[in-house]
Amino acid sequence: SLRILTVGYNFGAFQLYDVISLELLFSSDVDNLPSPVLNVLYHEPEDDPRDFVYLWLVRGYAAHQGEDYFPHSILTLYQLLFHSSRPVSTQIGDMQVLQKRYFRFLDAAQKFQHFLSSSPYKK
Repeated sequence: SLRILTVGYNFGAFQLYDVISLELLFSSDVDNLPSPVLNVLYHEPEDDPRDFVYLWLVRGYAAHQGEDYFPHSILTLYQLLFHSSRPVSTQIGDMQVLQKRYFRFLDAAQKFQHFLSSSPYKK
């Protein structure tokens, strides 16, 4: 359980907020070729003992702006680092569920980027 809200913008940047305090935790840089953020996905490793969660971000086609046009979507993986994590028991309906909860966000770092095209053979 992250308790983080991700806000993506049409110029390609994103921000992370704590949903409890609404505190801004992280602001990404703005790329040279801005493309709007289209999709966000959190990826939590099932058995990783480290306090990392991964954030996948998909940026889409940029509007044609002279030489700034970039006709590809971009898939980027960010690693979110937390100070600690621990299992927390949560009641969901009639079931007791054990979830890993992360505490004190520290930093986010870009780890991977891939340019998506309409053909796997084009760059």
